Amino acid sequence: MTKKSENSPEKRGDRRGFIRGAGVSAAVLGAGLATPAISQNLKEWTVVSAFGKTGLLGRALRDICSAVSSATDERLIFRIYDAGQLVAPYKVLDAVSKGEAQMGFGAPYYWETKVPALRFLAAQPFGMTGMELNAWLYHGDGLQLTNRIYNALDVKFLPLGNTGNQMGGWFNKAIDSADDLKGLRFRMPGLGGEILKSFGTEVKSLPGSEVQKNMTAGLLDGTEWIGPAADLAAGFYKLAKYYYYPGWHEPGTLLDGMINLGEWEGLTADDRRIITRLSAASNYSLLNRFSVSNGYAMETLLSAHRVDLRAFPDNLLTVLRRRTDEMLPELAHQEKASRVLYDEMLRFRNLQGAWSHFGDGSFVRARQL
Repeated sequence: MTKKSENSPEKRGDRRGFIRGAGVSAAVLGAGLATPAISQNLKEWTVVSAFGKTGLLGRALRDICSAVSSATDERLIFRIYDAGQLVAPYKVLDAVSKGEAQMGFGAPYYWETKVPALRFLAAQPFGMTGMELNAWLYHGDGLQLTNRIYNALDVKFLPLGNTGNQMGGWFNKAIDSADDLKGLRFRMPGLGGEILKSFGTEVKSLPGSEVQKNMTAGLLDGTEWIGPAADLAAGFYKLAKYYYYPGWHEPGTLLDGMINLGEWEGLTADDRRIITRLSAASNYSLLNRFSVSNGYAMETLLSAHRVDLRAFPDNLLTVLRRRTDEMLPELAHQEKASRVLYDEMLRFRNLQGAWSHFGDGSFVRARQL
């Protein structure tokens, strides 16, 4: 039988299969995580995700991998492993840093125990919106500062999306004041969780894949997740009585694409440009997808499922804001990387804040009159 060439249609079809991801357990791999196979200038990368396959996050990862593979004429192809298939969700950064996987996808506050500064990058209570974060990343010092942190871990950072403003969360009791936060068993990662702890909340930092089972088992009194689209898909309306807004803790949540630095530097300059441009497109696209999907999902939650939607009282938001202004500088100044990142993000937020207030903020208020 004649040996098929590496670029035959059959071989190209096999490589396309990598992009769709793999339902292969770690045990099948035997010796551990795959290393990139390089043949005739082709690279096959293992991609590990902190998120599940379904929903906007799972689709976004597959979309960018498919786009990069196509744009590089399949010189770069991907085998995707979703949360828990190959590594635990909170171990994605470690796998990429060590070169056990070539690429990863997650949220920076998932790595806060390893690098505390990254929780300031993911989302800050009363911080920047998704649009403001993108302005800082691409037109301020954002990418330079964040890559300084990731590069020290042998990782190249690229923004791969933003959820936009999130919801305040699902609760099994009414939240009327700060007193109602005491003793509450609540899932919230990142800096928002640190703020809640100061009010006596028992905060759990769990990956999304573990939230549902903890809610079902009665181990949590409530949880925040993302917003209407993701929350509807997760079925949280079946598990909690009240749905609160706004997401004071996550006005814009940055998602990180991570590439092992050695692998990144081993790419051609053209391929690095392709990945950089497509990651920016993915970043903006996912923010827009969340916006439109949240609109439809909110309508479904309210009309079909009769969700009890409630606003956090202004007096509670005021207390949360004051506590945030007290605690964030203290947390940031515990180590240099956090301080540098926080100070620059605060400067940019204050710069953008006036325009956001007089621009979108005042217009949305006027539109609702």
